[in-house]
Amino acid sequence: METKYVVFDLMGMVVTSEAFSDQYSRKAGLPRDFFLPFYAGAFQECLTGKADLKGELAPYLKAWKWEKSHEGSDSSGDTSGSGSWMAIAKME
Repeated sequence: METKYVVFDLMGMVVTSEAFSDQYSRKAGLPRDFFLPFYAGAFQECLTGKADLKGELAPYLKAWKWEKSHEGSDSSGDTSGSGSWMAIAKME
């Protein structure tokens, strides 16, 4: 059986870059508060294991102008881009 680990960096000691919502809001031209409904709602259910992150995230992606799939890559399979998104994608 394969062992998987998830590290939550609540103090910002390991991941010192700015938050995904700050980075992406600038890139997409969206206000930072635009992401709040997801992070205050569905994401909280994901953190406690009550909901699946990919399933909860998918409906938000179009409104967020996300150009890649919910799998973290575009149609060509390119997985470059936000480190925050890649961390989410690799935690499956």
